[in-house]
Amino acid sequence: MKIEDKIETFNSLLKRRGFIWGPSPEIYGGLAGFYSFGPAGTALKNEILTIFRRELRSFGFGEVECPTIMPEIVWKASGHLERFIDPVLKCENCESLYRADKFLQDIFPDKMIDGMSFEKMEELIKSESVKCPKCETSFTKIEEYNLMLKTNLGINDVAYLRPETATTTYLLFNRLDQDARRQYPVKVYQYGKAYRNEISPRQQVLRMRAFDQFEIQLFIGKDQEVNFDEFNEIKNERIPLLDWKSQDNQTAAPKMTSLEKAITSGILKKQAYAYCLFLSYHLTRKLGFSNDVIRYRQHSPDERAHYADDAWDLEINTNQFGWVEMCGMQDRTDYDL
Repeated sequence: MKIEDKIETFNSLLKRRGFIWGPSPEIYGGLAGFYSFGPAGTALKNEILTIFRRELRSFGFGEVECPTIMPEIVWKASGHLERFIDPVLKCENCESLYRADKFLQDIFPDKMIDGMSFEKMEELIKSESVKCPKCETSFTKIEEYNLMLKTNLGINDVAYLRPETATTTYLLFNRLDQDARRQYPVKVYQYGKAYRNEISPRQQVLRMRAFDQFEIQLFIGKDQEVNFDEFNEIKNERIPLLDWKSQDNQTAAPKMTSLEKAITSGILKKQAYAYCLFLSYHLTRKLGFSNDVIRYRQHSPDERAHYADDAWDLEINTNQFGWVEMCGMQDRTDYDL
């Protein structure tokens, strides 16, 4: 059986067995980027949550829950209104829209598009004469597209649906600081809904406009960045690392590296951050994923967010979509506080 046939059979099974239905609402034709979980899908999701909560409790984490809508001032202060953007290709003839990085990755699977700046993607578009698949008009430039979903509270108050849970957790910092009596590290996580106005939702539940997030936050003192007590307990753990300098092409392979060696060799700079990578690896392995399909891919300096001192993505190699980001880990320093 061809891989395409296996994928189609699997997707059909998910619907028949009550795992995933959609796009929702199906009886009105469906809206891209919105899916519903049936009884089996909801049960599976709850089982994953049970595993995550149990494991994180054993590492000393507590759970918080925050509103999904916040006033405009929050998103101005966090930088989301200015910087939470995707690169967009807009056809000047038929006005079709495409997310530039994903569109180019599909066309050039052997190139490492992740991490490319807007300028480099534009150079690629021009040098390869990339055209609109609908009308064959040549693309000329990349535009910025903000992913925030706007709403109104009452008559005049502007608000936004959160695009991630992290910012709402940071808003609790003063309370968390008091609750912990200023004893660090402070370990918390939050599970809940997030919303993004995706340009072209696709890949079923991988890119949705309304989705669940599970995010962990580790608040530490300055001296704990490079001297983190709990690092000694996990320093010999080995995880598959692919640093940004090794990402010349799509065939670059990750190397199983101990966290201690990653620190001493300079691949990772901080013990506390290495601990965060271990946590995500531990949870992923608890779900049954093997090392053969896991890699940690480091963001290049061009790809890294403005607030991040370091950033790695935990990616899973799928039959249908290739390497897919499952978790992003950012060393945000004190930017949000």
